[in-house]
Amino acid sequence: MESPNQLKNLDYVYLAPGTYLDVMLYGGPERWGKEVEFIENMHVLDGQNSDVKHKIFIHQMSTSHGNPYRIGCESLGFFKLIFRRGNLFGEDHHLPVVSEVELSLICSFPSSIVIIADEAWNAHPVIQAAAQAEQMPGGIRATPVTVANGRRIRISAVGLSDSGKAFANSSSLSLRWGLSECEGLALLEDSDGSKAYSSWERFLVLQNTSGRCIVRSTVIGFVDSLSRSDFSMMLESFTTTLTDAIQLQLVSSLRVSPEFSLLFFSPEARLNISITGGSCFVDTFVNDTGIVEVIQPIHAHECSQLTLAPKGLGSALVTVHDIGLVPPLSASSTVQVAEMDWIKILTGERISIMEGSFQSINFSVGIDNGHVFDPSQYIYMNIHVQIEENIVEVVENLHGPSFTLQATRLGVTTIYLSAIKPSGHKILSQLVMLEVYAPPEIHPSDLFLVPGSSYVVTVKGGPKIGSRVQYASTDDQTAEIHKFSGRLSAISPGNGTLIATIFGDGGIMLCRAYGKVKVGIPSSAVLSVQSEKIAVDRTMPIHPSLSEGNLFSFYELCKNFKWTVGDKDVLNLQVANKAHGTGQDLNFIQVLRGISSGKSNVTVSFSCDYKLPNSFSKSVSYSASMSLWVVSDLPLALGSQATWVIPPHYTSSDLLPYSSHAYKKGDSSSDKGIDYSLLGHCKRKTEDVRNDDIYIDGAKIVTKDSGNLACIQAKDRSTGRTEVASCVRVSEVAQIRIMADEFPVNTLAVGAELDLPIKYHDTLGNPFHEAYNITLFEVETNYPDIVSIEEYNGKVHLQAKSQGLALVQVAFVSDPRKSVYAIISVGLQLYPSNPVIRQGSVLKGNTVLVGAPNEILTNVPFPAKGYAFSVKFNDAQNMLFLFDCAVDPVNIGFTKPWKDPDTGNSYCLFFPYSPEHLARSSPSDAPHQQVSVSVKASLRDDHNISGSASALFIGGFTILEMDKNALHLNLTRESNKSALTIIGNTDVEVNWHDKSRLSVRPVIGKYLQYEVKVLGAERLREQLIFSLPATGQRVEIDVSYEPEERETIVERANLRLWVGLFGFTVVVVLMTASIVCYFDRPVRTQSVVAFRSPSVAAPVTPERSSSAVAMNEESPRTPQPFLDYVRKTIDETPYYRQDFRRRANPQNTF
Repeated sequence: MESPNQLKNLDYVYLAPGTYLDVMLYGGPERWGKEVEFIENMHVLDGQNSDVKHKIFIHQMSTSHGNPYRIGCESLGFFKLIFRRGNLFGEDHHLPVVSEVELSLICSFPSSIVIIADEAWNAHPVIQAAAQAEQMPGGIRATPVTVANGRRIRISAVGLSDSGKAFANSSSLSLRWGLSECEGLALLEDSDGSKAYSSWERFLVLQNTSGRCIVRSTVIGFVDSLSRSDFSMMLESFTTTLTDAIQLQLVSSLRVSPEFSLLFFSPEARLNISITGGSCFVDTFVNDTGIVEVIQPIHAHECSQLTLAPKGLGSALVTVHDIGLVPPLSASSTVQVAEMDWIKILTGERISIMEGSFQSINFSVGIDNGHVFDPSQYIYMNIHVQIEENIVEVVENLHGPSFTLQATRLGVTTIYLSAIKPSGHKILSQLVMLEVYAPPEIHPSDLFLVPGSSYVVTVKGGPKIGSRVQYASTDDQTAEIHKFSGRLSAISPGNGTLIATIFGDGGIMLCRAYGKVKVGIPSSAVLSVQSEKIAVDRTMPIHPSLSEGNLFSFYELCKNFKWTVGDKDVLNLQVANKAHGTGQDLNFIQVLRGISSGKSNVTVSFSCDYKLPNSFSKSVSYSASMSLWVVSDLPLALGSQATWVIPPHYTSSDLLPYSSHAYKKGDSSSDKGIDYSLLGHCKRKTEDVRNDDIYIDGAKIVTKDSGNLACIQAKDRSTGRTEVASCVRVSEVAQIRIMADEFPVNTLAVGAELDLPIKYHDTLGNPFHEAYNITLFEVETNYPDIVSIEEYNGKVHLQAKSQGLALVQVAFVSDPRKSVYAIISVGLQLYPSNPVIRQGSVLKGNTVLVGAPNEILTNVPFPAKGYAFSVKFNDAQNMLFLFDCAVDPVNIGFTKPWKDPDTGNSYCLFFPYSPEHLARSSPSDAPHQQVSVSVKASLRDDHNISGSASALFIGGFTILEMDKNALHLNLTRESNKSALTIIGNTDVEVNWHDKSRLSVRPVIGKYLQYEVKVLGAERLREQLIFSLPATGQRVEIDVSYEPEERETIVERANLRLWVGLFGFTVVVVLMTASIVCYFDRPVRTQSVVAFRSPSVAAPVTPERSSSAVAMNEESPRTPQPFLDYVRKTIDETPYYRQDFRRRANPQNTF
């Protein structure tokens, strides 16, 4: 007989009234033949062996797999079911062969019920264990059932008899399930609306939390479809309330992490493996103790971690069995014992640290196959930091995945890590460039502008190697700033904050600097000079200033400067050197010259057109005046021309020569040379002389306090001649000048360089003979993109970069109000620059003008038609196509000349290289982020005649692993992560929707990579969006993840389907072939008759044939009986077909 769960011999069956059970007969005699009567029947007897078939119902069903019996209880009682099967009398069978089997059927109500939790089926051992469990007051089972959380488990109830036997079916009784203390722990799953036959089996959804929950089940009566008064009366008279309750202890699923780890091969090395979840009753097994051994854990951590020690090189599998769960769970971790093969600093090629600050540097250690040691292993590796220049100090040892450096002084150096393997080989990391930079500052840090004016701010300090700056303004309504160039444009009155963010490789923010900007309209103007006194025949610059800001704030918007001097006999304006063709009024700076002693007023008036929002403008007129004193020379000042002005507390250079170089050949050198002394101090001791306010130290002059005057006497030892060599006057440095007789307006060609010497003057404008390094000055320009400035050795070095007009200011650091200005006009280059022509002849010059496109240049997407830089000549008719084009830097792209056939205009077409090409050609310094691209056009016959224009180039990016036509990333369970490599501009932004199920993180190496990893095991459809805000480039990648379980199930199902179809086809072909062969064989009727002699035996059935089919010796074989024989043999051979699988009724609980 077959039970609902598995094939098993049944001796008894317990059923509740109103329930049934399907049973199947197996074994017994098989049918001998059609001529022999075959019986299969059953009888029901009660305790008096009388027929009580009316008390139960029995129905034999016909199915494709057999003829099972459905047995049901209609009333209470004990019954005996006798099943018979066999063959009766027949020819050649004189005795019947009949087998019978008995089954005891007990129709009763359960005396108790038990709950079974987390079991696939209700097996007898599980039921017996639950029935014998100890219970606490309230009917709750004392010992909790431990289950792993985060799952859907089956719970069921089983009825028990007085003797503890399990009921095969009690589903006519209705159960009520309840949960207590289960909030946030478990939920009962809905029963799909079926209340009649589903209450003895339910499903519990466990949350991902741990705790204890009570599940209770109680019999509340009969199901609605079987609500019979006689059954209800029998139940009430038979027993009391049937109930059971269990405690579920929810624990996390057993996990061992990490699933793979490296253990450093060292006697002192230890590795801790974490154990989470489970019941804390664990056993540990290592498959190879010659590689790894488990050290006895600390008692407090005996079920939370394992400590492993290395024994030899190789891999071992560590398995943890949780024997406290039913069924038991296990988890494994692979441990590889290895030596280190490489060390890598995880900061890219460059590191930037601010002076005085600390920075943590991450690194990793691994082996050749790419696996990385856990940071806990680094302490056993004895890794050292090697620094070439001591501009940083290591302040924290390498006991973890990082070490900390403190920047002590400015500079650039290289660092690397080193370690020695147990085998003795030395391992070195890659060299990394390290820069210690000064704290960044926006220059100028506090700026005032009028509406409509502009200024290009810069960042002083900050990292310089591999960095870039982005600017932003907190209030674009007041002042807006270009993100990359730093050009600040004043919009409307107000205050704003400027932010300069410095990024390193991979778009990592390194530092920030802040500045202030104020936009306003000043109400008044004043005149600015460095001194209110001037000596006769001395010059001094003068310029207007508004009540706020300086000359940078307004000069571009003002015009109609009218200067007047009250008394031109005392003071006058010097004719200044003016630049022509600039389009601006440059009269805002004048140079005053003292004529004679006295006092005179200087007045200036001008107007400014301020540009306000919405195309409005406001014109404001200003006027300023001041009085200046002209100090005359003394009536007798013949020595003033021979007087050197020197600063106080100053030691000069070797101003006094030792020799006159006038002696003759053959003279003794011991009597030659010049002796110097101050007048009246020729015979004083050296110690006394050094106490004077001015004294001579060899060839140097040393001064102390200001206001002193002394003359120097020189005596030639060879001739005895004595003269006054010079006089020295000590005066404070009060004014600064750019060394020029006139107001400096310098016109430069693009690419030209110029040095402007700096000189110092006293209060009256007298120049200093020498004043090296006596005070500090700073140089500033409002447009560093037009002219670059650099200060060295008392000079200002200028280099023209692009066409335009820039203002350069040189001012004292201690007093910025004392300043001097120079105007730099950068224009086209003319060749020859210094032509020589005869009188009356005409010189024609050629000029080249290049115009840049009004857009940001980029290489993604690739510009198929190129970027057009317009090229114009002053002699356009003769110069078409007679020019060459070049680009700087040369490694960023190429150019070619082109003429538009429709308009006739000439262009230099610029084609940038792709990010891949830039990475291959110059991987270390390729301009992946942003760079100023200069395109130069020059005459083909004379490259000295040229012009150029610059434009901002911002590189795009490409993703190496993605095909441009199929942007799709497929992930599986075996490969649930992938890496996307960004080539080119790494200042990309990555966005996606479900961040809880998909992880995307940058990995910085030679190239920027993003690791894309699926979190969890569910099916996923996601889209990654890589964007570059600077250019608007956008790449969308579809990410899909299919769990392998589904793929495997589908593949196996397909495999089973095809195998079944193939088997069925083979059987059909074989049967057809057998039939065809039978009909094709010749008919031998007479031969068969000849063998019917009594002395000859009939053909014998082969031994392998079924005994249920017998051949009649008196009957000849015919085709139809043969066909019947084949069909019946297949149908009646036991187990020939697939094993019978009964469709279990959902009411059955056994």
